[in-house]
Amino acid sequence: MKFTVIVPTMWRFDLFPRFLDDLVDVDYIDQIIIINNDNTKTPNLPTSDKITLIDLNQNLKVNPSWNLAVRLSRNEDICIVNDDIIYDLRVYKHLTKIDPNNFGAAGMVIGGPEVGQPQKKTGIIDINLLEHTYFGFGQLMYVKKSKWLNIPYELNFGFGDDWTVHSNIARKLLVYNIYECMTMTEGYTTMREVKDKLNIYEQEKQTYNEYITTFYNTNEQTLADIQMSLQSSVPSNLKSLYDLLEINDNTVLIGENLNVIAKLCLAKLDNFRVFDLGFDAEVQKLLIQMSKFKKFNYERLFSDATDILDIDTLIVYGNVDITKIERNINKRIIILNPKELKFNDFAGWKLNSIYNDFIILQRVN
Repeated sequence: MKFTVIVPTMWRFDLFPRFLDDLVDVDYIDQIIIINNDNTKTPNLPTSDKITLIDLNQNLKVNPSWNLAVRLSRNEDICIVNDDIIYDLRVYKHLTKIDPNNFGAAGMVIGGPEVGQPQKKTGIIDINLLEHTYFGFGQLMYVKKSKWLNIPYELNFGFGDDWTVHSNIARKLLVYNIYECMTMTEGYTTMREVKDKLNIYEQEKQTYNEYITTFYNTNEQTLADIQMSLQSSVPSNLKSLYDLLEINDNTVLIGENLNVIAKLCLAKLDNFRVFDLGFDAEVQKLLIQMSKFKKFNYERLFSDATDILDIDTLIVYGNVDITKIERNINKRIIILNPKELKFNDFAGWKLNSIYNDFIILQRVN
């Protein structure tokens, strides 16, 4: 088993760059993804092919950084870690011993009466099924890439670990607590700089509660009702596109202003991912709700799409450069509202069909 370690950072904790040296030396770790949320402070980093530095020249905030880095992980087993914590690296050996059957997530119990938790006594790491969600669960959190549900994008700073815990429990996956892992942290090293923290917390708490309550309350009948409603609202000019969609294809939609097209796909598909160049809260809510039972995910596309793999059908809406990902597509590309398309740019593809509102390219090799 090999882990990808994910760390979003603004480089406010002086010990973190030095701790990277220790992370690089852990045999269980073969990738460390650092989301650089303040490139004005980037220090000298260890020279290692394990380290992937993602610099998008903006501060993505914590939870969007987690979502992005999980997608970029080359491993199924992922540890998401705060940048202001030094911890016992033996934890990775212990994580490999968790039964993978029905596994959802595992997270840190910080320990200590000051945070209302059992005091650490032995330093002998112990991992047990979740008793209740302790504060600090997300300081070190182990998840599976294939089970990850993106944290709603209205949640920038908080409740990402709560979402991870409860979205797994709602899907009847097992969640674990990590006890007695010795740590050193200053705590809230970056959040100290965030203005209006209390208002942000209250707003995100309300948003989180709305999402997770809906997620828990969604059942298979709810899903059937949603899909039936979506099927009845397919626009007449897109009925031919709806008929062409194949239920079990790994289908990806990329673009912006995707509301109508996304709903059309949700009405029929079982395996569907949206990569939004903008943001559509309604589409995200539908995808999250339906992902309790289907393989759906919603992601804001901050970086290029070269790492989006295993695509049977790619649907493109708007001005999107797909030249870098066409080799990752197995069957066909559906381009809606095409304006100018240079077919010479698509070696290995042929024009299959032309409709009023879209064209289809078919892979020929």
